[in-house]
Amino acid sequence: MKKFILTALSAVLLLSSCIVLNDQDTYSITNLSDFVTVQGESLITDYGTVLTVREDKTDKAWKNDGGRLYALFDVIDRQLSIRLKSYTPVMVQAIDPAYKPGEDELPGDPVEIALCGFSAKGYLNLIIGYYSKKDTECPHNVKLGYIESEDKAKLTFCLYHDGEGENPTAIDATLLEHKYRAMSFPIDEIIPSGETRNVYFQADFLGEDNTIQRKTARMYETAVQF
Repeated sequence: MKKFILTALSAVLLLSSCIVLNDQDTYSITNLSDFVTVQGESLITDYGTVLTVREDKTDKAWKNDGGRLYALFDVIDRQLSIRLKSYTPVMVQAIDPAYKPGEDELPGDPVEIALCGFSAKGYLNLIIGYYSKKDTECPHNVKLGYIESEDKAKLTFCLYHDGEGENPTAIDATLLEHKYRAMSFPIDEIIPSGETRNVYFQADFLGEDNTIQRKTARMYETAVQF
C-alpha cells in the first residue's frame, strides 16, 4: 500500500529533515519540500510561512510574483532564510464542475499519485506521475471534477488523465518514460472554510495485472491512501 503525504512545513520539519545545531550555533534544516507562492525574493508556503531565498542553486527562472512552485530547499538560519536547490512549476487549474464520471465511462490513462492533500490556502495540491512516449510532446490533459451526495455530506474528487493511450497497456513499456506534474486546484467554492465533508479521491491506476483500475480512497487532513 502506498501512502501519499500532504507536505506542510511543520510536518516536514518533523518527519523528513535533518536539523543541525552545534557549538558555533550553526543552524540548518535540509531537504525540505513544499508548495509555495512567489513573492519577490521570498517563497510563501500555503500556511503563511515566509522563506527568504538567500542562496539560489537553480536557473533562477522562478522569479514570477504570484507563481506557484513545488520547491526543494534547505533552511540555513533561524530567520528562515533558505538555499533553493530545485523547483517544479505548479499548474494552477480550475476544477471542472461539468466532469462527473458515470459508471459506463472508460478509464483514462493511468496515473501515480506522488502527493495529494489539502492546504490552508484553499488548494487541493497534487503531484501526479504518468507514462509518456520518449521524445514526444503529447499534451496529457488532466481534469478534476467532483460528485456530491444529495445531502452534501460526501464529496468525491474525480481525476481523469487523457494521455492519448500512452501507457503500458497499449504501448511497449520500453518506449515509455515516467514524467511528473505538480498541480493546485482551488477548492474554496466547493468546500467553504469551516464546512465539514467526508471527502474521497478517485483516479485510474495501473494494476499488477497490467490493466487500468479505477480506485477510490478516503481523504484525510494529511494523507490519502490507495
